[in-house]
Amino acid sequence: MGIDKRKFQRVPLMTEVQSSKSGAPLVLPMRDISIGGLFVQTKHNLPHGTVLQMRFYLDGKVLIEAEGKVVYTAPGLGLGIEFTELPPNQREAIEGFINAQPESPPESASETPSESEEAGTPPEAKE
Repeated sequence: MGIDKRKFQRVPLMTEVQSSKSGAPLVLPMRDISIGGLFVQTKHNLPHGTVLQMRFYLDGKVLIEAEGKVVYTAPGLGLGIEFTELPPNQREAIEGFINAQPESPPESASETPSESEEAGTPPEAKE
């Protein structure tokens, strides 16, 4: 058991992230988002530090274009991606989206992440 070390609140967001890695297009289903980053479901194993250009819509309305890097890998499940470049107006849009979501109960101590998992991880990857 440990203390939840995430810096930012995460909320569910099911949308597609259009991305590219070295010019090759990727479409990745997002699971959740925070001010610091997001988690995408994929069977692709991208190394830590891989930089991705991303485009996605918040609630189908606001286009977000950001750069991020892989900071967490759950093999066969997905990737935690930390935002490295996010324009201030888009950060504000993400904050507004998160703040508009209903409060959810805190995660139990058995589901708390390590520091490297702050961008997002699925609970099943921690077992």
